[in-house]
Amino acid sequence: ERFRCFCSLAMAFSRSLLRSGRRADKAFLRPRSVSFISRNLAVISESRLDEFMRAELSIFAKQRPPQPLSFLDVIKASSCLEGLAQLVHQELPVRFARRLKHIERVDKWEQIPELVDLHAMHIHSFRELRLSDPSKPAEYAEAILQIRQRHKRLPRLFAEAVKRIASINEAPSETEDEQSTHLELWAETFLRSRVASELLMSHFEACVKTAGFDEETKVGIIDMKCDPWQICESAVVATQDGPYPCHIETESPPEKIEFCHVPRYLYYIMEEILSNSARAAAEKAQKDGAEPTPIRVSLCADDSQVVIRVSDRAGGMHSKCASEVWSYLFTTSPVHAASAQRVEPHRPWGVDGHGESPMAGRGIGLPLCRLYAMYLGASLHLMNMPGLGVDAYLFLNRIDPADALQASISAP
Repeated sequence: ERFRCFCSLAMAFSRSLLRSGRRADKAFLRPRSVSFISRNLAVISESRLDEFMRAELSIFAKQRPPQPLSFLDVIKASSCLEGLAQLVHQELPVRFARRLKHIERVDKWEQIPELVDLHAMHIHSFRELRLSDPSKPAEYAEAILQIRQRHKRLPRLFAEAVKRIASINEAPSETEDEQSTHLELWAETFLRSRVASELLMSHFEACVKTAGFDEETKVGIIDMKCDPWQICESAVVATQDGPYPCHIETESPPEKIEFCHVPRYLYYIMEEILSNSARAAAEKAQKDGAEPTPIRVSLCADDSQVVIRVSDRAGGMHSKCASEVWSYLFTTSPVHAASAQRVEPHRPWGVDGHGESPMAGRGIGLPLCRLYAMYLGASLHLMNMPGLGVDAYLFLNRIDPADALQASISAP
């Protein structure tokens, strides 16, 4: 099979080799492997294209680590759709390539099926991204959509991979605590990269879909008049319709609250927190032979923050468990809970019932929620009361609407 690709790919590849201090291998461009059919188009064999991709992967992986990319940086890049596409095209290949090398650092990673799947997933996505043209935002967005669909399995695969690594990898020169610490750092590094790339792709895809529409309060996945109470109520309904029977009480704020934030990911975080409380309440009720104790959701705000509290009376956690709740190696979730599914109606904010939450993954839901919250300038804290219950506090810093408004006004 043969592929058509722009000749600029080969030229860019050669330039990147030269910039990295390496000699461009003439074998990559020998006539039998590349035949030019016009001034701008070339036909190359699939095997030669694979060689290009492997070489590019190596080059991108050896580049300096990606600069910290805050969500505010993404918003500011949204003033021009073409500029946002270029940002995506610059950031994602480096992140995918470095994630591949990150997987390969695990001893005997080829013997761990979940890591093999994750490795193949990122190679496929890297190749698809490098063969896409960011100067055509609509077509480029289709490629990004395919990558996001493919990566929906990532949290669950990764959660199982981490647990399998912990069970089979034993370094004789390290204590058990040292091994756990190194694995936690390895998992944290991988997932931080995942959070940044997921939000960047999601925002770009939303910007392309809304281009040309008069969206006065929205820029991509940002809503300058985000209603946190509406999001909480939707998450409550979804949780009560879920696999764990529960009763949730809501304490509405005295007046309507609107602020500039990201409703889609705020919903995902609330859904995960409520799901954990609902499961704990259902398990305690079954143990006690009683009705589940109510879960309470409260919301308040001032000029700088919006705060959401989810409070349950499901008995809390043992003190040892409470200290491990943010670990990627710890879970109280039964195996069947990872596959529990429910039919959900369509919801706004780009969230629907078809597919999985990017924070779904047995044992890593809460740690992922905290990473997403941190990336969005928020923070998630748990207050454990052994024998009584758990209070979760989500502190959301307000995003300056002027930054999002500037991006909206300047958009073509």
